[in-house]
Amino acid sequence: MGKLQANVLIVLMAGILALLAWSLFADGEGAPEAESAASEVGATADRREPVLFNAEQHQFALAQMRGLLETIRDLDAAEMAGDTARMAQLAREEGPGQAQGREHPAGFHEALPDGFRAMNRAMRQAFGVMASDLDGGDLQGYREKRQQALGNCVACHESYRFEAYL
Repeated sequence: MGKLQANVLIVLMAGILALLAWSLFADGEGAPEAESAASEVGATADRREPVLFNAEQHQFALAQMRGLLETIRDLDAAEMAGDTARMAQLAREEGPGQAQGREHPAGFHEALPDGFRAMNRAMRQAFGVMASDLDGGDLQGYREKRQQALGNCVACHESYRFEAYL
């Protein structure tokens, strides 16, 4: 991936995050008519499966996703610096079986739908293969698995939405 493509990808991800943050943290001071219309459209248009979490589980899930996005950012920075050893380390840390220090809150795993867990497993496996590819000097293989991992992220976001309950 060229520097321009990496920069475009970073800008796109930042824009998406900004839009998501705005939608999650907006103070609700918009026009009442617009809010009502938006909520009606949102209720019928969002066909993603809800994943119900308590507050602790919800924050944990968001932190995990944020961490994965930070890893992608750091992978891109290491690639631009030509540091494949750092890239391999970062990918390995997100690979299968690397959950040390990331203990799930009680009931978290049980709250996840089977399809969500399958996508997460595939994404983690892609990170593991990325590390192996980088260890073997296969930058093209790494890039293909990186795309696969990002594809799993997108598919998951298209399929599920998190909802916190009290």
